[in-house]
Amino acid sequence: MDRTVRRSPGFSLVELFFAITVLAVGFLGVLGMFTSSFKLVNHSRSVISATNVAYSYLEKVKFADFSSVNSSPPTTVTVSNRVNDVRVNTSFLRTVTVTYVTATTKRVLVDVTWPESSFNDKTGANWKKISFETYISSSQ
Repeated sequence: MDRTVRRSPGFSLVELFFAITVLAVGFLGVLGMFTSSFKLVNHSRSVISATNVAYSYLEKVKFADFSSVNSSPPTTVTVSNRVNDVRVNTSFLRTVTVTYVTATTKRVLVDVTWPESSFNDKTGANWKKISFETYISSSQ
């Protein structure tokens, strides 16, 4: 009796297991990239919105009368208020500090803080902050 082993066309179980393992490792790498890019896009949206909140106030100061910008010599006035942005579903805290520098110059500092959630953070939010400052002067 002469037995010949005939090789059937197709994949063996070992080859199939190896292919599935390679594909799973590659898929997990791509999934990690999507998660990271999602976090970066959300962070960028929040920074852009916070910048818009700060600039909108600075634009108001730019066109306001010198005397209407709150501060009287030699004091510093700080005002805080919340600004909601529906596009990023975030509430920003805008703090404006106006300080007299000279009799004809004021320093306006705008700080914007907001909670930014993180997947790794157990408390649910990390607080981020941006600051902008400008100087205004009377036209005397």
